[in-house]
Amino acid sequence: MASIPRWARKILVASVSVFLLALVGGNSYGAWYLAHRTVSPEWDAEETADPVLERDLAALAPEDVRIGPENLRGWYAEGPSDRPGWVLVHGGGANRTSEVSRARALHEEGHSVVSLELSYTSGAQPFGGGSRESREIASALEWLAERTGGRRPLLYGCSLGAFCVLVAVAAGAPAAAVVADSGFVSVLRARADQYPVALFSAMPLLYPLFSGGAELRDLSRSVEGGGLPIPTLIIHGTADDQIDAGNGPDLARITGGELWAPDGVGHCEAFRARRGEFLERLGSLAARASDRSPSVGPAIRVPQMEQFVPPFRVVARGDLAP
Repeated sequence: MASIPRWARKILVASVSVFLLALVGGNSYGAWYLAHRTVSPEWDAEETADPVLERDLAALAPEDVRIGPENLRGWYAEGPSDRPGWVLVHGGGANRTSEVSRARALHEEGHSVVSLELSYTSGAQPFGGGSRESREIASALEWLAERTGGRRPLLYGCSLGAFCVLVAVAAGAPAAAVVADSGFVSVLRARADQYPVALFSAMPLLYPLFSGGAELRDLSRSVEGGGLPIPTLIIHGTADDQIDAGNGPDLARITGGELWAPDGVGHCEAFRARRGEFLERLGSLAARASDRSPSVGPAIRVPQMEQFVPPFRVVARGDLAP
């Protein structure tokens, strides 16, 4: 067999080197981009300019509150104290205002509601990979329980928020039931239908370099074999063009939850597209949770978590929906 010419070997080595540099560079950029998920200061104004959100915000007339030791922003509307409340968590590239329409509908069903804003949206610290966000969600659950007679609140998350609420429940957050709408098993799996996952397999390893040490969580490893210990509803429309719809069945299998896959419904659109069924399913979930544990008394306690102090201030902006 003839030996490879020297010039061909040089081209081969150069090609492999370029490919490896591009691979490392792409994974590094992906990790940096994900860690720096922020919402621009103008986002609230842009969202409330939406006539639907503007109408629902005015109708809900929520109180602007600060929640937990993290001083998290939230919209809060009080309901009857004899019913569990709902904590709603927004998706990536959004904030508390994005959940106002769902909050209004659940409030009209007779629940107290909190639309929580996760701390990474301000840019003061990187996205915590799901771990820090799960602690913030636990704080919001405790905060709301204190205002609803000690009843464990119900928990809803959309997109990235769906991922975070499942991470929170897997870590023991005191929710009575959880709804994950258009979520994903892991960041790598979020868009598995749009790019080869293997090309970005180094991103979780590089992520702590850009997030102040926070690691990317993976629900396939976070949830124990028996699934989640509370009633769980997984919602994932078949026409989702942002998150691979295959995540829905996988999340239902991992969590042991019920799967609702509305045909022809897009990303986090089940509420607007199938409002009646959406509220019926959430009401059924709330009833099952109430049958299991109608009240836990006034003394819910969340384990104390160390506060994260970022080594830098994040200034990146842009549309960062997962």
